[in-house]
Amino acid sequence: MIKLHPAIIIIFGIGLSGCLQTTYRSYDTSSNSNKSPDARTVKYEVSKAYYRAAPDCVIVLPARGKAKAKDKILIERAAARHLRGKIEHVIGPEERRRLTRRLALDLTNPTDRRYFAGYRYRGRVCRFLAIPSIRGIEQNFALIWASRRVHLGLEIISGLSGDSLWRGEHSTDRSDGGLPLSPFSLGSAAIRAGRLNGDQDMLPSMIDDVFRRILVTLPDTRSY
Repeated sequence: MIKLHPAIIIIFGIGLSGCLQTTYRSYDTSSNSNKSPDARTVKYEVSKAYYRAAPDCVIVLPARGKAKAKDKILIERAAARHLRGKIEHVIGPEERRRLTRRLALDLTNPTDRRYFAGYRYRGRVCRFLAIPSIRGIEQNFALIWASRRVHLGLEIISGLSGDSLWRGEHSTDRSDGGLPLSPFSLGSAAIRAGRLNGDQDMLPSMIDDVFRRILVTLPDTRSY
């Protein structure tokens, strides 16, 4: 767990506590495409190939990046769940693991990925791959102030060519606590900060928020 000086965390948190609205920005129009998006900013790109291919089936691959194994599973499941709102058929992490074990495939191997993308499963060839990426999962706690940040990305590529068809990324923050202006406010701030820091449902909720906002930018192929 990363620990910061309380004053620094509080000042930073107050600066972010204003009313923010989600904005959507193309990678092409960003002044620095490699810069992490600000809170409530979704960065995305839809290629012309996406409209030509109109993916009707995607396989959710293992999440890339550093995180606990259980958190990676949460991310993969959330990605699959939100993709089902835009794409007709989605093979989620559990179904993917059963298939790869049965076929003895390693999806980190490009040759195996191409084979998997051409494999006929339940009468359907699923030629597209969805790759969740973990850009950062942070948790800070300093007695009277607590904050969490989740930064994720998602990309759909062709399983045969590897070409990117669509991608998006977004980060979200949660914080609670306050300035210790009196003994009462000190205790109240500590309670609120401790509650947020110990909330086991916070991370799944934040992951859902991130993917829900990212998937707004994905064209709905079910109407094609």
